[in-house]
Amino acid sequence: MREEFYRAELARLQESKSADTKSSAGDKFETSREMIAQEIAKVDHSLQTLISNRKFMEEFADQEVSETVRNGSIIRVGDQLFLLGVSLGEMDLGLEKIFLLSRSSPFGKILFGLKKNDPVQFMGKPNQINEIL
Repeated sequence: MREEFYRAELARLQESKSADTKSSAGDKFETSREMIAQEIAKVDHSLQTLISNRKFMEEFADQEVSETVRNGSIIRVGDQLFLLGVSLGEMDLGLEKIFLLSRSSPFGKILFGLKKNDPVQFMGKPNQINEIL
């Protein structure tokens, strides 16, 4: 799981930062510590984004199916599946792939509020919303 990876990486970086001892080359020491601090900030940001996205998606788990596209909707456009919520890219579900996109993405903005059978441009071609799950 990615969360476990980020937490382990943070622990490793913190340990590395603590183990870094001041040498006679003070500038080298400070540069090394700053690089580690920047890496910690980057990994922590990734972890917080992951946690935030998970919480965001969990809000939709118990929602009723809506007749209009909203956050948490699974939408079939042509033979493609989309989940409107957070932008995480394409996921392979085994038999099918689903593309996770945010409401603020260009295609998310187009889909939001539409209903089944509404026309939509997808990949430059006219299409329609076949299903909202």
